[in-house]
Amino acid sequence: MDHYDHFSMEERTRIVELYFATKPPTLVQKRFRREHPEKKIPHRHTITRLVEKFRNTGSVINNNKGHCGPKVTARTPANIKDVRDHLQQSPRKSTRRLSQEMGISRTSERRIIHSDLNLFPYKVQILQAQTEANKTERFEFGQTISERIENDPKLLDCLFSDEAHFHLSGHVNK
Repeated sequence: MDHYDHFSMEERTRIVELYFATKPPTLVQKRFRREHPEKKIPHRHTITRLVEKFRNTGSVINNNKGHCGPKVTARTPANIKDVRDHLQQSPRKSTRRLSQEMGISRTSERRIIHSDLNLFPYKVQILQAQTEANKTERFEFGQTISERIENDPKLLDCLFSDEAHFHLSGHVNK
């Protein structure tokens, strides 16, 4: 944000005119205060920056609005098309692998998928199919365990653990 953003175009123009008429920023401040007693006087750095901007561009318009933040370099139409083509060729490929192959950061690649292509990547979860027989068995098991815990509170200590069984094939018993 420029230091002169809170001044109107007319006030910016007047500051530059006062500078060229009087030169030192302290005199510009005094004359600006006389002309605009209700406004905060511009700082001397603000005056010199505004004059420098006028000398460089010939204008006191703030042309920086809308140009802040990082430049969009990865979300180009070409990259969007490439991501779309890659996803159509292999829709099961992970987003991590896709970003590696394309040479785009994972964040940019995910922004393309979400914002530009309106797709939502997800990881397929393996779940056990639930039948009516399963539901009945689970309910009965829950009631049985509740009764056993009420009768023997120490049963909880040996009933649950955070252990997992690992197999040599790399499969983990979830």
